[in-house]
Amino acid sequence: MSPHFDFPARLRIKSRKDFEDLTKNENSLFQHPFILKFHFEKLTDQEFTSPQFAISVPKRNFKKAHDRNLIKRRVREAYRLHWKNYFPEKSNYKVLFLFILVGKKIPDYTELEKSLKQLFHKLSQSL
Repeated sequence: MSPHFDFPARLRIKSRKDFEDLTKNENSLFQHPFILKFHFEKLTDQEFTSPQFAISVPKRNFKKAHDRNLIKRRVREAYRLHWKNYFPEKSNYKVLFLFILVGKKIPDYTELEKSLKQLFHKLSQSL
């Protein structure tokens, strides 16, 4: 049987309120080329949710949309492959991540994947 390679919409942040919570929040980690902003919130006992995330690639550093889209695709793929190793699929915590790219050049996939794993490792140790 083939593995399941989907990336459902429930893993993406779509709410303006969630984005505001992330930007106001001072919880962050740095691992080049990312700044990871995160937010944890306890839910009621009956509520369960999966960790959600968003990616920000600044137009100031990458003028062409196809460059920004390429980076976002690479980050999404690395996240899709590795988030389950560090966080449960369903928990009674609302977990939000915002990955902000701070580099000036287009990173290759292996660099992004390595950085993302290190960020998740740091975050799981700090919790």
